[in-house]
Amino acid sequence: MANPKVVSASVVDAAQNTIRVDFDQPMSQDVTFYDVTNWTVSSHTVIGVLSKLGTSVALLQLGEEMAIGSGIVAAAYNVTNELAEVVDGGFNTAFFIGDGIAPTLVSASALTPTSLTVLFSEPMRVPGRDEANNYFIFAPIGASTGTIGNVQIDSPTQCTLNLNFEMTDGAQYSLLIVVSQFLDLAGNAIQSGSDYTAVYFAGLGLKPQMVSAVLEDSGKLTVTFSEDMCDEGALVAKQNYLVEPTAPGAAPVFVKSVKRINARTVSLEISETTAGANYVVAADGVRDMAKNEIDPDHADATFVGAGASPRVTLVRAIGPNRVDVVFSEEMMDNDSIRDPAKYSFTGGLTVLSATPDPADARIVALVTTPWTPNTEYTLTITP
Repeated sequence: MANPKVVSASVVDAAQNTIRVDFDQPMSQDVTFYDVTNWTVSSHTVIGVLSKLGTSVALLQLGEEMAIGSGIVAAAYNVTNELAEVVDGGFNTAFFIGDGIAPTLVSASALTPTSLTVLFSEPMRVPGRDEANNYFIFAPIGASTGTIGNVQIDSPTQCTLNLNFEMTDGAQYSLLIVVSQFLDLAGNAIQSGSDYTAVYFAGLGLKPQMVSAVLEDSGKLTVTFSEDMCDEGALVAKQNYLVEPTAPGAAPVFVKSVKRINARTVSLEISETTAGANYVVAADGVRDMAKNEIDPDHADATFVGAGASPRVTLVRAIGPNRVDVVFSEEMMDNDSIRDPAKYSFTGGLTVLSATPDPADARIVALVTTPWTPNTEYTLTITP
């Protein structure tokens, strides 16, 4: 019988890195046949020899994945047929086209507000994967956006993208990569119908917090946030702030206007507070620079009221038994201000009644016993 010849080679299973080599006659499947040193496959290592496909076929397992479309040559040495005739040296090789598994971009997920983890389906080459300009992040309308600062290689299948911006919490971002720049260890590029492939991921943002509220001597309330806030209408909209007393009897407060002082501070012009009373200010609808709305669990701060006590600015005689008391500011109409016993004059002048002026809340009309002309009287009011 003539010496055996190799007639063909082909891929059996790209995922298992196996190929078959066919001979023109049955082969002796002895120690020599199963010795991996008697087989070569260009650019690959033979790590196992099997014969599950018949006596004229060798099944070779490769140590590396094949490149899709690559030209590969398989060769046999020293193996013999059943008559112990060695393979013909002039016909011991076969050419075939390699087949591999294209890698995929599996996922991207936010790791911190300024970084995300990218995962691939199999080990990848570092060149290309470590270049920030091979990645693109697209943000939905209303979410923060920016560029990628650098790429950190974590493992053969994973890397971390460090961003130059903070993400908007919960926003649906997309990550695009240039497929030609991402190759697996065999040189296979990511399979895609275009030059790019994409995955979606949810943004992770750091919600801003209100850290303090201080009532200034001017009566303005200074509110400070934990980070730079978005300079937009919502930040200075008075309806986005609520100021309330936390103890009974304190004066209610309303916000007159809001002014931005700097990136982290606003000043609220509020109505007068009750001195010594505890108040709380809360914000809603304000956002940081990354468009993250304020943390609802840390959206308020307490402060102590510091209202100025009213003063008597004028006492004037109106008629023989009528005296008006003029205060420095509008007074509350209650039982105390209408109590004649709260008012007393020197010189024997007695207060019979006290009535707030309905046209001017600063004035209280006192009806008294007749006063004596050209006599000086001193009024004392009990708080």
